Amino acid sequence: MTGLYLNFGAGPNQLPAPWQNLNAEHDIRKRLKFEDESVRCILAEHVIEHVPFLQGYNFVGECMRVLEPGGVLRLAFPDIGRFVASSATDLQSGTSLKDFNGHSLKYAETLAKRPDGELLRKVRRGEKIRGAMVLLLAGWHHQCAWTEASAAGVLLASGFHTVTRVAYGRSAHTDLEGVDGHHRDVGLELAELETTVLEAIK
Repeated sequence: MTGLYLNFGAGPNQLPAPWQNLNAEHDIRKRLKFEDESVRCILAEHVIEHVPFLQGYNFVGECMRVLEPGGVLRLAFPDIGRFVASSATDLQSGTSLKDFNGHSLKYAETLAKRPDGELLRKVRRGEKIRGAMVLLLAGWHHQCAWTEASAAGVLLASGFHTVTRVAYGRSAHTDLEGVDGHHRDVGLELAELETTVLEAIK
């Protein structure tokens, strides 16, 4: 396989050749400017949350189109589901702020340490968690909330035959090992706390 390697939303995560580091010049809301089955690997890290759901869904379909058979899409995104306790999924029993899990407080406290986290430093535990979740959902120009389940569903519905959750910075595919760069923006602790990474094979 000799296809292209595409890094969408590269920002400071400038990967070496053969990767092409793509930013606003490649609008993920539109048809991708690559030929059918011309791409070997795609990294889309913290980009799909910046467009509305249907545009994110269409982007996944475009990735499916341009990937060659056996090609891999590595999709990384902030996942609200990581912070909701499993008990909260049984809504017949009711749910409340207490159903955010222990990771949510750690996430909130980590955000509060950032230079722009002053508001989170000044409030009590419950409001700190609530504020952190609001930032995850709607801060930094986010337009859509993704979870592991919703992203996996979109990937499978788009035609990918295998979807696997992997750890941040790790991959079963040599070409994708160590490519993540969200920590360059937010630090490793925050990146690992908020990011779900799925790899989908065409």
